[in-house]
Amino acid sequence: MLKKMKFLFGLLTVIIAIYIIIDNIFYFDSSRTDKFNALPIMNFFLGLFFLVVGFSELQLKRKTYAFMSFIVSALNISVSIYMYPVFF
Repeated sequence: MLKKMKFLFGLLTVIIAIYIIIDNIFYFDSSRTDKFNALPIMNFFLGLFFLVVGFSELQLKRKTYAFMSFIVSALNISVSIYMYPVFF
């Protein structure tokens, strides 16, 4: 179950990151105002990914890596909430 969730959140993060890169390549000098900002959503899914990684590390009895993953997860989710409060 945790492997599927890790794969899902990792895949969503990579897809959104690729979208951001392609969007910035094609519309770099554009002055459009209706631009969709996907970076907070990517940060949110990255935080969920690290949360699942933390739980899987706890199952493997690696408490140090689990603790670090939980800290990174909390920071990513809080930054995504701060960056885009309309998303939540």
